[in-house]
Amino acid sequence: MAIAQELSISKVRSPSAALVAVATIVALTVPLAYLLNIWQDEAYTLHTTAGGFAYAFHQALGFEQNAPLYFLLLTAWRHLGDSAFFLRLPSVFCIAGALALVPGLVRRYVPSADSGLVTWVAAWNPFTVWAAVEMRVYALIVLLSAVLLLTFFDAFLAEQRSRLSTLAYAAFCIVALYTQYYFAFLLFAQGVAVVVYRRQSVWRFLICAAVAVAAFTPMLAIVPNQVANFKGAFTPPSPLRANAVLAAILARFLLPLFIAHAKAIYLALAVCALGVAIAVRKQFAKGGDGTILVLTGCAFIAFAFGTYALGVHLLDRHAAALYLPAQLAVFAVFSFLSPPLRRAATTAWAALALTASTVFLAHAYAPLAKQGDWVRVASYLHEHEGPGQPIAVFEAENALPFSYYYHGANRVVAVPAAVDFRRYDVTRFVLHSAGDVARSLPEGSRFWLITAGECASANIRFGCDVLERFIGLHYRVERDAKFYGSRVRLLRPLDKAGGRLYGSTVPLQFMVFQAGVASLNEVG
Repeated sequence: MAIAQELSISKVRSPSAALVAVATIVALTVPLAYLLNIWQDEAYTLHTTAGGFAYAFHQALGFEQNAPLYFLLLTAWRHLGDSAFFLRLPSVFCIAGALALVPGLVRRYVPSADSGLVTWVAAWNPFTVWAAVEMRVYALIVLLSAVLLLTFFDAFLAEQRSRLSTLAYAAFCIVALYTQYYFAFLLFAQGVAVVVYRRQSVWRFLICAAVAVAAFTPMLAIVPNQVANFKGAFTPPSPLRANAVLAAILARFLLPLFIAHAKAIYLALAVCALGVAIAVRKQFAKGGDGTILVLTGCAFIAFAFGTYALGVHLLDRHAAALYLPAQLAVFAVFSFLSPPLRRAATTAWAALALTASTVFLAHAYAPLAKQGDWVRVASYLHEHEGPGQPIAVFEAENALPFSYYYHGANRVVAVPAAVDFRRYDVTRFVLHSAGDVARSLPEGSRFWLITAGECASANIRFGCDVLERFIGLHYRVERDAKFYGSRVRLLRPLDKAGGRLYGSTVPLQFMVFQAGVASLNEVG
């Protein structure tokens, strides 16, 4: 393991390059935090942090199904300001802080790399920009992962280990576990790294781990119930699938591609990289920076098998703790090449990653909106709606961010059911049959239908096809407007028998009966 290395002239200049990278991301994300609409998860954050510390703690555990620390911190921050922009600023600060620590992480884990270049690659990435403008916990997770990597190295791996770093590491382990439970996988991987590289530090590490577990003990009675809420709906079908999902997430972290068939391209690139490695194997150098590779690899295995065993779903944002380790690991791979080949590979990778990120960012933020585009949707409805025209929203969770911007007179109806803030249950939002649709849609001669969402999440299918078939059979579209991630239609019911339009006096019971007949026909 390479612990120290003489700095080259280029590395002396790299801290300034890192500073420019951090400043650039702040300059980009602050305006975006102001301009972008909120989406459903951020609407949940607003609700969770709206009622004081006790309510935030209760909702974090009972509804959000998450660790409570972030929500408590944001509740405190909310006393200083209440706008979505102001509540996103902590995420901007967290990402800036995490990126500011990258040069120090490079000096410790990948001393053969240029810290300024690594910081630019880690900073100019869609995931860091997304996390910085998100009113959720993920930017804090990235920051804590950087702090844990830093204090872990100084406490257990450095030639001159620091007692203060040991105490800081133990404290941040506790903070991390109360921020996101998945940090346990990173802590496990760090334990393996201690065993591999610094066995004389194992007992000190175990003491830190024991302190963290003891501090986390009150949560051990709560976490199983939270995990049980996601079993079935989100459980990966096999361990292999769980590993493949996490591998795809890390691939998107490292090389974001805004194109179709990205998985095939990732696979092709991996095969090419393996072929190149075999071709240049004689130019491999000894003494590369292997620590971060072992740590990241063990964290990956623990993460994949742990989430599978627990039966919980895994989305890109849930693996935020692995973002910086994965970025460092790529440059650590290059440290095993001879110096000329290392420089060429590092430059080529950085150019590829920065180009891919630029293309992705340009496409993702060109609309200046998050999914749903709720500011423009609300403005459109204010302009075109009439009295007595209720607004139905499907998928149901999107009724929350839409309502944040809509202040008109018409009633907003979540289809098929409104969010129950006592307990999160994603199965409530599924349309199983035409009867579900008929019972959910509002009565009236006209109403608006907003559709938004991915139609599926892990093993859950929300029933977009059920809704669209029902709309096609029973309604005429009088207005149709598309926005970024959403669609708005003005609908008027049809009398299929007589070809007349239903008025507001048509009984809902008849619509339900007709839908039931249609469902039987579909089954038949």
